[in-house]
Amino acid sequence: MRSQGVPRKRSSLQIAGRGPEDDDGSSEDDDERLPHKRRSGDDRLPAWQVAVLTVAAVAVLMLVLNLAGPRSRSRRRDGRGGGGGGGGGPRCFPLSDTERVKLVGPQNKAVHRPVATASESTQALFDLGLLQAWGFERFEAAANFEAALRYDPKCAMCRWGLAYAAGPYPNVATGPDGAAYPVFSPSAALQAEDHATAAAHLARQAAARYGEVGGAARDLAEREAQITELMAARFAGASHAVAGDGARWYRGERRYAESMAALAESHVNDPDLFALAAEAFMNLRPWDYYTGDGTLRPDAARAEALLRRALALDARHPLALHLHIHVAEAAAPTIAGAHGDEAAWAGRALGSADALAAAAPQQGHLLHMPSHIYLRLGHYSQAVASNRRAYDLDVSRAPQCTVPYLPEHNLGVLVYAASMGGMRHTAEAFARGMRVLRERVSDRWMAEGSEWTSLPLVLARYGEWEGLLELAAPGRDARGVTTFGGRQYAEVVQRYARVLACAARAEAFTARALAIRDDVTAYDLAARGAEARQAEARQEMAALRDAVAAVPAEPPTRPGAGPGMYASAYRTLAGIHAALAEARMALLLNETEQALALLDEAVAEEEGLGYMEPPRLHQPLRQCLGWVLLRAGKAAEAAEVYSKDLEQHPHNGWSLLGLWQAARSRAIAAAGGDGGAETAAEAEARRQFQAAWASSEVEIDSSCPALARPFQL
Repeated sequence: MRSQGVPRKRSSLQIAGRGPEDDDGSSEDDDERLPHKRRSGDDRLPAWQVAVLTVAAVAVLMLVLNLAGPRSRSRRRDGRGGGGGGGGGPRCFPLSDTERVKLVGPQNKAVHRPVATASESTQALFDLGLLQAWGFERFEAAANFEAALRYDPKCAMCRWGLAYAAGPYPNVATGPDGAAYPVFSPSAALQAEDHATAAAHLARQAAARYGEVGGAARDLAEREAQITELMAARFAGASHAVAGDGARWYRGERRYAESMAALAESHVNDPDLFALAAEAFMNLRPWDYYTGDGTLRPDAARAEALLRRALALDARHPLALHLHIHVAEAAAPTIAGAHGDEAAWAGRALGSADALAAAAPQQGHLLHMPSHIYLRLGHYSQAVASNRRAYDLDVSRAPQCTVPYLPEHNLGVLVYAASMGGMRHTAEAFARGMRVLRERVSDRWMAEGSEWTSLPLVLARYGEWEGLLELAAPGRDARGVTTFGGRQYAEVVQRYARVLACAARAEAFTARALAIRDDVTAYDLAARGAEARQAEARQEMAALRDAVAAVPAEPPTRPGAGPGMYASAYRTLAGIHAALAEARMALLLNETEQALALLDEAVAEEEGLGYMEPPRLHQPLRQCLGWVLLRAGKAAEAAEVYSKDLEQHPHNGWSLLGLWQAARSRAIAAAGGDGGAETAAEAEARRQFQAAWASSEVEIDSSCPALARPFQL
């Protein structure tokens, strides 16, 4: 698809020669171009003209290949499986090496690591590549390391950078070639080994040259030799280790982590080495940093200690800040949930999130990363702002053919945070934007198809019934976050949303019929209409059950617990949606206890989904369970449910409103049915709700409009 404002290139044929728009309609010229018309010897072009035209044509061809070549080569060289849609997106024009160097000044003030080179361009491009690698934009990092080598082919650290960019990192673990999601594959391991071996060779040569010079140049060359030797040892024979059962690769990675830590201790003023050592320990158990009781695992604790060493030397170190967020985010979101242990609390990385947000490195994933902590701690407006900055940067770079890292994930976090914070219009707008995101940025890091489900989930949460009923059915390429089972899950979400809308409409028809029951004729007509609407809701519920049964079981992915970070748990989510829809149907029939039983079971299923940012389920179910308990007159139980939800989703206005309403209900009951003055508990609950809802765009009167909001007839 073509993005707005990007000019369409003319084809190479139109550039090099006569195009259709040049035709003046001359029949004589047309005759000359007919293939059966042979030129006489006198009509042939002189040899010198043929030579000039040939050279010109070759020059144009080389220009076209140069525009397309370096970018496509860097993508092919990555060698990882999966990774998304395969390089689609808006029409774009890659930066030349010179343009890349010019870009460094305003973009890359966050990273500077001196390397052994006499080329300022090589140094600048290495720094830019390092920033992008530390922000997990490995495709872009590799492109810049390659460009740096074109200015100085003997740059050892540039080759090291290519090996580093080809290697695993906390979001990419080992896996087979051709995997359906991003992995460090045997073929990628071969590439990493080639680059690492070459880097070590170049570094040894440089160390030999500078050894006689002495001073800072010798120290730099020796340090680079140490760094590159460790990388070469890490990837020696890596393709066989990765292809094996994993034990050999794990042993090698542990040796590398210990060696990197030792190297950092021998250069105690080098924050980069401490951060790289920390990453090496995180790679031993990526996305698995805590035990079942919330205790930090030993390797993760070692990694965090190394990160703190790096940050003590450089409080704005991009990699250290980035990784500290990743280490901390899966911990308990409240200090109470961590039983007072700050080491088991996600909030311990709030300083790192704030520092990274303040540094504002011009790299999309790093702009996004603070939102992992902001969302976890309930700072929803800050999470939205972080992801808007990331989105704006990614879109602005699209004309340069950049490959942003997980741009759809950024919008997924934005939509969830906006929805949690009451920013309904923002959530809806960006949910719609997710459907056309691949038209605006490169889709290399997106799953196949189009993210379809966020929009109906937002509308359902807010009870926007007319908007839901107007939505077209999901297309063939519709999905949730991931591809496998995504089309079937999209069908579930559509049916789920329609059950809620149809049940609300049936309830409205029933209420209207009851309001005129004294008029027998009018009541009879209205009652028949209400029954027809109830039948419609039952039909949608039956269709939802069929859709749930069609959702396939996903194969596990790595890294991450449960289904892994590259799977969506669609079957479990489908069952949860069905349970909430069944509960709504039970409420339609005034079967409150049945609705409570269904929601209790669904909450237990939700608990088993595990940690993910954003959470796999768009709305925490306790917000709906609490509302049904309030409706049933069980205010004390509702307050407990809301409090539990706030332990897991701090400062969310939905459950704070529920606590306020529960406090009001209990005060009324205590006063014998007379509300009386506001109690202290009510006042505190009201204050907290108003603070949490300060950035909202709509008012709410219940914690679960999906079940509570009436249909307007």
